[in-house]
Amino acid sequence: MANRNIFLIIAVVAAIILLGVVYLPEENVMLSRGPGHPDSIPVNSSPNDLDNGCEIYGSVGGFPKSPVTPTLPPKNNKDYNSPDYVCTHFAFDFCKETRDIKEITSCQILAFDSHAINSIRYIDDEGQEWVCVVEPQTNEYFCMTLDEWNNLNREHWIKNTLCRDYYKDWDLKYCNRNPWLAPRCSDSDIPNMLGKPCEKSQQGQRRACVENARRGGYYNFIEIKCNCDGAFGFGQECEWK
Repeated sequence: MANRNIFLIIAVVAAIILLGVVYLPEENVMLSRGPGHPDSIPVNSSPNDLDNGCEIYGSVGGFPKSPVTPTLPPKNNKDYNSPDYVCTHFAFDFCKETRDIKEITSCQILAFDSHAINSIRYIDDEGQEWVCVVEPQTNEYFCMTLDEWNNLNREHWIKNTLCRDYYKDWDLKYCNRNPWLAPRCSDSDIPNMLGKPCEKSQQGQRRACVENARRGGYYNFIEIKCNCDGAFGFGQECEWK
C-alpha cells in the first residue's frame, strides 16, 4: 500500500512538471504586459516606416503639465532632413546625450508606427523614481511615477492617450498598430547575453534591443529568448538564444 501511494505521488508530481514544461505559455510580449524593468520589455520586431513625415513643426502642443521637471539634455537643434536625419535619429541621439546626466538611469526608444520618441527613467532630489516620455525634437515631456508606469496598460495608453491627446495638434498618420519600447543595444547587455545561461523561471521570456538608426530611419533588432533543453524538466539547461 505504501509503495502504491509513493507511486501515485511520483505520478502526480511528474504530471505537474509535464504540464509546466509543455503547456506553460510564453511570457506575453505585448508592451502592456512587459515587466517593470525597462531592459526586459520586448518589442514588436516589425520595421516601421519612420520616415513617413515625422517632423515636428514648432511644438507638439498637447503634452500636459508634468508633476516633475526632469533634467534633460539641451534641445537638439539639428534640422530634420529626410532621409538622412529623421525622428529615429533624434531619438537615438537624445539617448546618447543622457549618458552624463546622473539623474537619468535609463533611456529607451519608444516608437509607434510612423514616429519615434524617448522614454527615460529619472530620479528626483528626494529619490522618487519617475518615467518620462520625451519628444526629442522639441524636448516636450510628461512624467509619471514608476509605480504608475508599471501599472499602466502601456499599449492602450500609448495609442489612446499619448497619440490622441498629447499629439492632438500634430497629425500622426498611424498610431494604432505596433508601439514598442526598447533600449539601444549600445546601452544594453542584451547583445552579450547570447549563449549565456538563464533561469528555468525565465523560460520563454524574450528581451530585445534596437541598433542605431540608419539612413531613412530604419533599424535592426537584436532579440534573444530563454530556451531550456531537456525532457520533462529533468536535467534542463537553459540559455539565451
